[in-house]
Amino acid sequence: MSLGEPNHIAKLASLFNIFLKGIIELPINFPDTRFYSSNKAAATIRTELINDYHQSKNSETGKRKGIIFTRPIITFAAYFIGRCFSEKEIANNILLLLFAGHDTSTVSITLLIKSLSEHPDVYDKVLKEQLEISKAKEVGEYSRNVVSEVMRRNPPVTRAYREAPVDIEYAGYTMPKVLASDSYPPSSSLITLNIMKLMKVERCIESSEVLHYIRYSGNF
Repeated sequence: MSLGEPNHIAKLASLFNIFLKGIIELPINFPDTRFYSSNKAAATIRTELINDYHQSKNSETGKRKGIIFTRPIITFAAYFIGRCFSEKEIANNILLLLFAGHDTSTVSITLLIKSLSEHPDVYDKVLKEQLEISKAKEVGEYSRNVVSEVMRRNPPVTRAYREAPVDIEYAGYTMPKVLASDSYPPSSSLITLNIMKLMKVERCIESSEVLHYIRYSGNF
């Protein structure tokens, strides 16, 4: 797959939009629901990614592209996990990166603009600093603190899910390992991290319910 294949890219883009519309819907896996359509679109995208990888790897001109395309993911798996990902795992991680790079950016920018509109005094300071940055070409400390605090209070990714590769015992609970299955719901429990709630734990973050734009400046 390359920029020289606009029809193929358009097909994947259409499937990706269907995937986005259903990814945070109620998990009702029934025909004609957004969640069902999202699952189907994701499965098709995975198949397309795996096919593209095989085609690029098997062709003389695309062999190098195929290796570069998956190298960061393969390197990550080998270094941190100690084994290589399967083709399905590579496709899943590519899909995750596509989603993470698209939706999180749009949500973060939208929430930042919303927060600035609600705090005119903060907006004025950010604007002043950005004008100075445009002249000096330096990083703005206050602007960075504002973005960090907005993302803490309203994280673009509210939850993270993981599957246990082995049985895990923690705090008196048993989390069974995930069995190989493509069905929904999964054959065993998922490990869920509630990022939104974590960012509001008072014993970890002082005055967590309040937006403090100097929280990361060292003066809070």
